[in-house]
Amino acid sequence: MTRLKTIALFFLFLSHLSILSIKGQTVFTAEAPQIVEGTERFNIQFVLQNAKGQNFVPPSFKDFEVLSGPNISHSQSVQVMNTHVSSASSEIYSYILSPKRNGSFTIGAAKITAKGKIMKTTPLSIRVVKNNRVARNTTRSISPSKTFDTNRSSRMIGEKDLFFTVNASKNKVYEQEPIMLTYRFHTRVGIGLANVMLAQKPDLKGFWTQEIKLPRNLSPEAKVINGEVYRVGTNLQYLIFPQQTGKFLIPGVVFDCEVIRRNSEENEYDAFFEGALDLQRKTRDLTIQVLPLPSPRPARFSGGVGKMSVEGKILSKLLKTNDVATFRFTIKGVGNLKLIKTPQISFPKEFDQYAPKINDQTQVTADGVNGAIHFDYTFVPRKAGQFIIPAVEFVYFDTSLQKYVTHRTRQISLYIRQGNRLKNHGEAVDFSGEDDIRDIRKGKNEPFEEGDWNWWGTIEYFLALFTFSIGGLALIKYSPKMFAFLREVNIKRLRAADVARKKINVLNLSDLHETQFFDAMNDVVLTYFAVKLNFPKTKLSKLSVLDELQNKKVSSATIKMVETLLNDMDFARFTPSNDMTFRENLLRRVQKMIDMIENELKQKCISEF
Repeated sequence: MTRLKTIALFFLFLSHLSILSIKGQTVFTAEAPQIVEGTERFNIQFVLQNAKGQNFVPPSFKDFEVLSGPNISHSQSVQVMNTHVSSASSEIYSYILSPKRNGSFTIGAAKITAKGKIMKTTPLSIRVVKNNRVARNTTRSISPSKTFDTNRSSRMIGEKDLFFTVNASKNKVYEQEPIMLTYRFHTRVGIGLANVMLAQKPDLKGFWTQEIKLPRNLSPEAKVINGEVYRVGTNLQYLIFPQQTGKFLIPGVVFDCEVIRRNSEENEYDAFFEGALDLQRKTRDLTIQVLPLPSPRPARFSGGVGKMSVEGKILSKLLKTNDVATFRFTIKGVGNLKLIKTPQISFPKEFDQYAPKINDQTQVTADGVNGAIHFDYTFVPRKAGQFIIPAVEFVYFDTSLQKYVTHRTRQISLYIRQGNRLKNHGEAVDFSGEDDIRDIRKGKNEPFEEGDWNWWGTIEYFLALFTFSIGGLALIKYSPKMFAFLREVNIKRLRAADVARKKINVLNLSDLHETQFFDAMNDVVLTYFAVKLNFPKTKLSKLSVLDELQNKKVSSATIKMVETLLNDMDFARFTPSNDMTFRENLLRRVQKMIDMIENELKQKCISEF
């Protein structure tokens, strides 16, 4: 019987391995920078995801000159997780624009027809500010005697070119009230920040600290500070809870930076090969005033500070003597939830109770720890009858009301029925853990004789037959489509390098304008990585490329070369040049990068085989 049941369960498992193709939601969005300089060229993209579009109608660009577009590109990706196959596709309509004048402008909605419906993007607001940079095409002769001074001055970066700030969400708080510390970098236009590292963690004595994990692809934003355009990005965030009262000084922290700056009198080719500068920048000190909680404190004060509510309930439905039951006490809200004392519950003396299990369902936000914490108290009633779990009192300090608040759960009445278990069966069981050890059922020991159970014609037989048939039909229906789709994706991945090399050769022979050339080269590299790494092009970034290469066990030297090349390409797009020597050198580096990645991935496949 055991063998037959095992076979039946095996076929039942196979029947659930049906292949599902999941497609994402169809959306149509517009992307463009919020702030640009007066002479700066910028890209605007209209992205249609998970659908094929028709009759694309762009918005009016009356306040801008259209230098290029619409440039149409497509991307597709597939992801296989367990038995599920998910796919995503994108159509991208991009333009290169240049503002006609300074001011604030609105670019209206673009329209497209997809899946029989007309879809529109959200209008975009763009602010055009005064250009403060020296004209790129300015040239003048420099005497040899001044060459050294010019090179040295080009490498000097002042405190206003690159600086870091620290901001506290609150400077005056109560004890245990959360504070968000945010560290940001600010770079002027023309400063390339290649790498940032914290020299030493902040000195946060007297505070309980929780570091916030920031997304790795967090992009900096353009902001105008004192009439200058800066790229502003977040480096670090800490959520801190003061454990003592008084005035606290949080010392400034030091950041180690690698930066590149191009002087207006040298071309980009020289700037790249001068290498990065190693600089240090320090944030200012912060002063935090921590006020003590009002006195006198209530006797039942839980230590909670914030905005909270409580709830108490019995999770078990039918209660019997000597059975395991659970009372759940939940604290919800925002504040110092992780620092609250474990509540004391008064159970009837006829109940055996055990230490609570804590279920933490919180997340860290700028306002504090947000969510819920469940305290699950396991108990075993020993007598039948009517019992009461008294209301549980919870006292915390409400920072918005600036006073102590008391919440009480409702009183719970329990009717315990007489159970079948004997008391001594449950006494040896430890209910403090997650496992519930059941009693051993007593009965006559009747050995199984082979042949006295007939599986043929039983409910189990027809159930296994039905599920196996459904699974077979699903495999017949979906397998050809799935394998054809995966075969097409693998073919594209194998040909990604050849396609990229052909496009590079075309670029090398082209006479495109400086901005068009570097945008086209960037598109070639991104398309190669999107296809080779099987990653959606719209979600592709420098950090995601480096992470995927690391996951595929590409050598650290190659990854470092890719990172340097991507930084140089971004720098070239930001300050384009018509220098043909620089263009050819960058194309050679792209070809070398592709060759090295292809060789390493090929060697990895051979070694694994």
